[in-house]
Amino acid sequence: MKIALINTSFRDIYGYEKMFPLGLGYIAAVLKQNGHEVSIIEPQIDNISNDELGGLIIEEKPDLIGISAVTPTFPEAVKIARAMRGRNIKTRIAIGGVHVSCFPERILNEYPEFDFAVFGEGEYTMLELCNKLEEEESDFNSVNGLCFRENGAVLKTKPRDYIMDLDSIPMPARDLVDLFRYRLPLHIEKGKKSASVITSRGCPAKCVFCSSKVTMGHQFRPHSSEYVIKEIEHLISRYNVKHIQFVDDTFTISSERIKKICEEIIRRKIDLEWHCFARVETVSEELLLLMKQAGCSTILFGIESGDESVLKNIKKGINLKKAEEVHRICRKIGINVLSSFIFGNPGETRETANKTITFALNLKPTFALFYRLVPYPGSQAYEQYNREGRMKPNLDWDSYSPKGSNIVFDHENLSEKELGLLLVRAYRSFYLNPVNLFRILKSIESVAQLKVLLIGMYSIVKQMLKWKE
Repeated sequence: MKIALINTSFRDIYGYEKMFPLGLGYIAAVLKQNGHEVSIIEPQIDNISNDELGGLIIEEKPDLIGISAVTPTFPEAVKIARAMRGRNIKTRIAIGGVHVSCFPERILNEYPEFDFAVFGEGEYTMLELCNKLEEEESDFNSVNGLCFRENGAVLKTKPRDYIMDLDSIPMPARDLVDLFRYRLPLHIEKGKKSASVITSRGCPAKCVFCSSKVTMGHQFRPHSSEYVIKEIEHLISRYNVKHIQFVDDTFTISSERIKKICEEIIRRKIDLEWHCFARVETVSEELLLLMKQAGCSTILFGIESGDESVLKNIKKGINLKKAEEVHRICRKIGINVLSSFIFGNPGETRETANKTITFALNLKPTFALFYRLVPYPGSQAYEQYNREGRMKPNLDWDSYSPKGSNIVFDHENLSEKELGLLLVRAYRSFYLNPVNLFRILKSIESVAQLKVLLIGMYSIVKQMLKWKE
């Protein structure tokens, strides 16, 4: 059976997101492993219009179209599906992703363009769906994790159990694309051949702004260290990759697993630079030193607020003194730190936001990233503000971007204008500080890295002008 998988990318302040779609890559790999023919299409990244995409689908003649969307890209997924139907393409269309996983029945009820909604982890739901279609079966009730129509009614099957043995899944089908049309986010781009890798699923943290639990759950499910090393060596030997971004929600949940991965990188003398996301309470000086020795050059820590009461409200579960200690250790041993902060969390005031700006300056990270809260569907923040009637009903889903022009809810204490001005103040306070600028300049290793950082700074300045409006 022939399947065309379409990724929808959203335009943020830097342009279209340009990271390889790991979710589609895993689905494609599982389908290929089971004898199906698969392609991955990137309309936004490749500047393919919806009309041209329709022509491509007519030429390829797939038996099933699968579209992946997150909340801000869902409107684009709808446009793509409608363009297909407008060209009289009868191929059945399945849509999946975290946004769809929040509202699978609603989406099929409201958007007749889609035939199936895949919710939760998609690999084996898509495989079973494709097998059913290939066998020309019309009864989908046994396919867990699926919404479909039957006799005019939308039916939803049982949620699919999480994949516990992640090592049983083949590596993402990166061979279906030109891997180097993708690039890492500008703040970690080094101008080297790079790739993104996820080594685990599920995060036990309960942060109220996060919606990843909708598809991945809270239970930590890791690949073994052996699988991770195998994937790293594959990327190096097949694609000559020199830099990896580990995109796990929290790469360092299991310090013992990270120790094994790092020790094996060192033992095998693997020449690799890498970046990861971590929580300050999951690392120690011993672990950070080992990570540094194994090639870790940058870590992003989600701090989110410099006020203890706000941290409690968002269930972040970190200690500010621990955050200061971890940042000091990273500076000492030479690991660059990206610290992220969110304005507009539940209970936020001008005073707590200003405390966050001061705390960000005192932490002395290499880069500070400031965002406004986006209560994504599936998050506790969305549930709270939706319950309180604070979600703005007149905004499209593509407004749900952390650096977008619109705020999508009415905060209890701060206006949209105030939140925008707080972001402007945060960026100006941090990046116009001579000490911080010097620290950033020291971190630059190449002309290519300098170039992408200048692009990032230019984009931030343009966005700041919008926030001030």
